[in-house]
Parts: sequence; C-alpha cells; structure tokens
Amino acid sequence: MKRIYSILLTAALLSTAFTACDNDDDEVFAPATSLTILSRETSFQAGAATGTIVVDAKGPVTVEIPAEAEWINATADGNTVTVNVNQNSSLNGRSAMLTIMSGEAKAQIAIIQAGIIFDLGGVTSVVNASNDAATYTYDIKTNLPITVSSNVDWIKASLNDGKLTVNVDANTSGHFRYGTVTYKAEDFEGSVPVTQVDYDQDIAGDGYAFAFVDSSTGRISYFDAVLGRTGSSYWIKIPDLNFTIPVTFDPKEVSLTMAAGSYIGDYQGMYIHTVLWDTDEGYLTWSTAASMTAKFNYFDDDTDAYCILEADFEDNGSWGSYVSKALRLEAFSSLPAGSGNRQGSILNMPYPFLQKVHPHAVAPAMLRARSASRSAAPMPKLMPFETGSLSVLKDDSNVKVAY
Repeated sequence: MKRIYSILLTAALLSTAFTACDNDDDEVFAPATSLTILSRETSFQAGAATGTIVVDAKGPVTVEIPAEAEWINATADGNTVTVNVNQNSSLNGRSAMLTIMSGEAKAQIAIIQAGIIFDLGGVTSVVNASNDAATYTYDIKTNLPITVSSNVDWIKASLNDGKLTVNVDANTSGHFRYGTVTYKAEDFEGSVPVTQVDYDQDIAGDGYAFAFVDSSTGRISYFDAVLGRTGSSYWIKIPDLNFTIPVTFDPKEVSLTMAAGSYIGDYQGMYIHTVLWDTDEGYLTWSTAASMTAKFNYFDDDTDAYCILEADFEDNGSWGSYVSKALRLEAFSSLPAGSGNRQGSILNMPYPFLQKVHPHAVAPAMLRARSASRSAAPMPKLMPFETGSLSVLKDDSNVKVAY
C-alpha cells in the first residue's frame, strides 16, 4: 500500500509541475495574430475615388502607406480599411503597395489607379466649309465624367451615350468666324477649335489690295487684286498686270499659301515666276518646296463704319533655316525656271499682304494706318501710298540663290 501511495503522490506532483509550466508559457509567448483579407476594392479609374478593404483579424488593425504615394490616404476602423485616392491628372497610370498589419501578421496589397483616358478618335478641329447649318458627331472614349460647352452662341455642344455632338448654326454674319468647344473632366480640360468659312462667299471676290512695303520709297504700294478659284484650284489675280498667282486654301486655318517657283504669266516675252527672298541673309529660291502663308483676320469697327479682311504673308518654316520676308516676281527666258535662264527681278514685294475694306472708300485710309503700324518697315504716319507698277529688270547680282 505504501508503494502504491508513493507512486500516486509522485504522479500528482508531476502533473502539477507540468500545469504550472503551461501557464507560464501563456503569459510570456503570445501566439502571432492571424490576418485574412476578406474583400478589397483597390483598382481605381483616373478620378478621385474611395474603396475599402475588409479583413479578418484577432487584434487591432493598422495601415502603412509608402511616403512617395502622396496620392493615397488610408485609415483603419475595426476590420475595415478605407482607401481614398486623389484624381490622377496624368495620362499614365500609377500604383503603390499598401501594408495592413495586425500584431505580427501583415499583408501587402497593391493600390492601382489608371491614367486619364480621353479619345476623340483623332479629331483635333471641326471645320464647316460652308455657311449652312451643320451637325457633326464624334465617338468619344473616356474614363472620367465629362462636361462640354462652347464659347459662342452659334455653336451647341452636347455629350450623350459616348458621342460628342456639335451643332453649327447657319452663318449670316457676312464673314468667316471661329469658335471653341471646351471639354472638362474634373481638373482635366481641353478644347476643339471650330471654324465656319465659305471661301466663295467669305473670301473670294474683288476689292482686294495686294500690298507690300516699297523699301526704296518707304511707301505702302499695292495692286488691285481678285481672289477666286477654278474648281479646286485657288488663285490671286492682278488684273492690271495679267498675272495669276496660284495658292492653296486651308479652311481650318482660313489661310492662303503661296509657293515659290509658280509660273504666273508673261512679261515682255519672258516667263514670270514667284521667287521667295530672305532679305536678311540675301538668299532667294524658286524651289516649289518653299512657301509663305497668310492667315486671314477679320476686324470691324464698333460703330459698323467699316470692316477689314486682312492676311499677311509670312514665313511658314518650309524653307529650312531661311526666313521668307519678301516675294519677288522674277523673269526667266524659258521654262522650266532655272539658274541658267534666270533674267532677274521685275518687282520686289517685301512683307506682302492682302487687305479688303468695306466700304471700299475707306481703303486708302486703312492702308495709310497700316503703313504706320508695320514694325518691319517703320515709317511716319499717313505716308502717301501709290498703285504699284512694274520696274525694269534690276541688276541684282549681289543676291544669292539658294535651292
């Protein structure tokens, strides 16, 4: 009996010792808290947005954001993490890793935001080459809510079912006109220019002065000119000289482009061509690749006493490093034009421009005002002007030819 009692007592003491050890382990070595992601909303479009991440955690939840991800704000409330992203105004997407922690457990989740998507299918402008009313519709792709508006009452813009519709009213103003359609999505904004022009009604016709600065007299000289077209071929005619200068018309820019090397008519048995001149460098060219462009502008007086249609021919970058500042009418003894048959200039026209004034009686005063305002050839106000005339062939051997 004593032996059995001794064994039982020893077993009881061992049992008590092991129990005490288990209690000590509970107090000193806490097991790692588990963390499970239950759901997430972490992929966003370009606009400012809010998403949530729901977790299953045994302890308090905290969240950590990389310092460089200033566009993200995240807070934890219980087992829910709320993620806010700012608008992405870039065309490029962006991402950052968010770290969620509970005790020693952690999980990393990617926050992804798309860049702005705005696609008008390559449409950069709206051109109504007629004074008639018209409607234009364009497919539009975007990941932001958009509003559209116009800056003039004759243009109506709307956006429905992924399509941009632009309605242009009939033009009864008597001249071409410009407007703008603006689209805006939060901080992102852009615009599409709208042009309404009818060449035959708004540009073509007589009453033009084809003018230039006569550098030898300091006067604004001019020829009466007519603008027109034959089919798709556009031209400037100088009736007094029987010259016709071919040009191209751009309805988007409402501009005329005049190329070098164009045959315009005969004079004293010679073939006259347009030649462009860099008056600063002294070079000239009759290469048809070089040209000058004149963009039309319309001005009217506040009292409706007169209106002006005007276009300055200026260098358009087509002649490489040279800058076209003058038009020369050059004579060639045969065709095609070349250095071997070139005879020289019959007329130099620095800073050429077109001007049409309504009523026509006001035109002389407008030309005088123009002569006073040209920075290219400063002159006293109200200098006399005269109708241009052809000069004799000039000795221009000091002029250099560039091809």
